[in-house]
Amino acid sequence: MQTVDDLESVDAASASDPGAWTATLEAARERVGISGDRAAAAESGDQAAIAEAFEIGRGDHPGPAFAELGLEQRSCAGLQF
Repeated sequence: MQTVDDLESVDAASASDPGAWTATLEAARERVGISGDRAAAAESGDQAAIAEAFEIGRGDHPGPAFAELGLEQRSCAGLQF
């Protein structure tokens, strides 16, 4: 959650592709919600809630568009200021 909050503090307009940045953040926020739902269901022990929370295909979407965001490299060499 903290990482998503930190990423959301970055102005999308400064990204190389603002639309891809916004979509990436929306997907990350969705994943945070899914993880929270799954943790709550597991803690409840309710089998129906667990099955629903872990349903296959829930939250299916492509991963982050790192290349479009200029983040495809694994080092700081890809950062531009």
